Amino acid sequence: MNEPLPPDQLYLFRVFTLIQLVDTLSCSAITARRRLSDWRAYTSINRNGMFYTLPSVPEFDRNGLWRFHDVVFSSHGNLKWTAIRLVQRSVRGLDSHEISTLVGLPAGSSYLSRLRDMPDISREWRDGRWIYLAGEDAARKKQLRERSDWADQAAGIPSPEEAVDILVCFIRHPELEPEALVRQLGERRRSITAAGIRNLLEHHGLGKKKRRLPGDPMPD
Repeated sequence: MNEPLPPDQLYLFRVFTLIQLVDTLSCSAITARRRLSDWRAYTSINRNGMFYTLPSVPEFDRNGLWRFHDVVFSSHGNLKWTAIRLVQRSVRGLDSHEISTLVGLPAGSSYLSRLRDMPDISREWRDGRWIYLAGEDAARKKQLRERSDWADQAAGIPSPEEAVDILVCFIRHPELEPEALVRQLGERRRSITAAGIRNLLEHHGLGKKKRRLPGDPMPD
């Protein structure tokens, strides 16, 4: 038979500790833990799991997380399964900093070192950091493509369609600086900037220092 519902005064606490529950119910810690189990209360995935909340309280976001000040609760269960689900559901994988920010752990937390041993996820070394990805091959490859595209956009590299026009224009007019190439592209590519062109050329090893103009002597 289920334990009775908590008294009304417990609802005054959106988040509470075991000690607060013991004081409110005037019961032992063993009884309080039994009540938490019967109510299917959520346990915080950070702050050493010392906080609880009733099932009707959290309003989980699209990641399945709910924050009350600096306390984080998860619809996925404990911290281990939350990290796995977050990585699997992420569009472009997650690095350890992104994971720690989501779950409310300090950067460099010792727990994050255990991510490499978690089932159903993989990791790859990219841009000086470990990126955690889905374990399933097709999903992992898709995340890597998304991360590569995102990194290019963050660096200000034009889209593939814009890049084709820029490179064609550059081949035709290798003597022009990025600002002049923008003018040469004209109205058809108004979104292209000189900085974007410069980033694209450097990305492909065509930066100013590596360009050889017509008539320049061949390198030794």
